[in-house]
Amino acid sequence: APLPAPPTPETKPLGIKDLFSFCSELVGVAHKWKKMGLALRLDPNFLNRIETKKNDVEANLSDVLGEWLKKSYDTESFGDPSWKLLVDAVAHRAGGKDRALAMEIAAKYNVPPPQ
Repeated sequence: APLPAPPTPETKPLGIKDLFSFCSELVGVAHKWKKMGLALRLDPNFLNRIETKKNDVEANLSDVLGEWLKKSYDTESFGDPSWKLLVDAVAHRAGGKDRALAMEIAAKYNVPPPQ
């Protein structure tokens, strides 16, 4: 039987070990951490709890991405965490609303550009 194809950057499963990479790429939209959380389909109640901590925006974004990487959302409907989902959230008007950054990340990690 042929060996399965190696995962591509688009399909490679991501986990908490990828948190630093995500955070370093998203510094430019850290101030939009709550919108990013919503675009990544996280529970609004979780986002409200982060907001009450009154941390800086980068700490809040780290909390959002950490929760997302733990698959605390409807993975059945939206798929597991991936660079592609992140790129789409960065570009989305209800998320990071930064298409240029999304295009840059997509090119760097060899994933399709945002929709």
